[in-house]
Amino acid sequence: MKSIKIINQSKEYLIIKIKHPMLNYFIIFNTKGVIIFEKGTAPKFRDNFITNIDINKLSGTESVRDINIFYKINGRTIYTLFTEESNCEALDKEIKLFEKPKEEVNESIEKEKDILDYSVSTIPNIEDTFEVKKPSFLRKFNLFSKEIKVSELKEKMKMHLINKNVAPMIAESFCNAIITDLEGKQTVNESEFRDKLQKIISNLMKSIYHESLIERIKEKKRSNQIFTFCFVGLNGVGKSTSLAKICCWLLQNNLKVFIAACDTFRAGAVEQLKVQFERFKLTKKNVGFYEKGYGEHETQVCKDAVITAKKEGYDVVLIDTAGRMHTNHELMQRLKKLIKTNNPDHIIFVGEALIGSESLDHLNEFNKIVGNVLNRPIDSLLITKVDTVDDKIGQIVNMTMAASAPVIFLGTGQKNLDLMKIDSQSVSDILMS
Repeated sequence: MKSIKIINQSKEYLIIKIKHPMLNYFIIFNTKGVIIFEKGTAPKFRDNFITNIDINKLSGTESVRDINIFYKINGRTIYTLFTEESNCEALDKEIKLFEKPKEEVNESIEKEKDILDYSVSTIPNIEDTFEVKKPSFLRKFNLFSKEIKVSELKEKMKMHLINKNVAPMIAESFCNAIITDLEGKQTVNESEFRDKLQKIISNLMKSIYHESLIERIKEKKRSNQIFTFCFVGLNGVGKSTSLAKICCWLLQNNLKVFIAACDTFRAGAVEQLKVQFERFKLTKKNVGFYEKGYGEHETQVCKDAVITAKKEGYDVVLIDTAGRMHTNHELMQRLKKLIKTNNPDHIIFVGEALIGSESLDHLNEFNKIVGNVLNRPIDSLLITKVDTVDDKIGQIVNMTMAASAPVIFLGTGQKNLDLMKIDSQSVSDILMS
């Protein structure tokens, strides 16, 4: 890292002044560049700073203009504070706060971690630790005990589903299907009810078979063709983070992955993806990267990226697109052109588990764009921030029903390995808890 002036030497702290204005941002990362914790709003140059930092110079003090960056090294861990304060004791205060028991730090820190749109890389351990998780928020069956009269079931079940954030119309359809299946019965017990509900959910909600998808990719590979995933969705839902997670999954399946940075609108989008790429390369993964900066038409960037990936022998291209509101006609038309020109093999809509019924409007409009161009719906959904909603997972049901598309994965955290598979059995168990 370049510096203007060395003020003094310190074995513990390195102080750098950067021109960019900011208030207070605390981050902990290790010497591999893996982010362990962060608090506050990250500056735009944060990732570039982590990537290019020379850890051999962390024992000195430098000065560059307005903002101070304090570091403290403890083994392989680097504590960092970006602040306007000139006293390095501010860093010690942040470290002390971080090291307090979790019940004292409380939920405020965790909430700030959840809203960050940067993936925390855990790539160094991918060979040993990558395993798609099973749902961990299951609860005991809680709709009724032992058995219930069929005449009392519908209203009780409907309110229960709505409390889980299932849309009223979808809750109604589930209830009607159950009641129809129980026609002629006076009562129903828990076991029979659960079996029928799982069967109905299985019929109404599509499932994705990950092994079949991997085999489809490998089949194209055997034909000397390349498989393309395209990530679409709104701003700030975690598309880039989700792309990195899918990249990890594909690498675990021994595929060579090429990342295409086709978000040519949002400032920092290309750099964010590039940080992910550089972290993959640090661990010698088969990952490639293509970008043309900003202002270029994303359709051409995507086309050139796929051509480059084919020439270089990659198996899969992950296409990152700009987040956009469905009401922005110009951006939606540009997305339409990208899809029509490049014809992705698999389109993933990335959405949040947190958002209410308005997200279904967004999803429906994206689905129309895909349907008009490719004569098929969105291929799958990747629903993020599921770890923040506990067992109120109705939004997963709403989105799969609205899109007529299966969930490829649930995102359950900021780390690249935080993925979860879900099936009709899991959905049924969670909804009835």
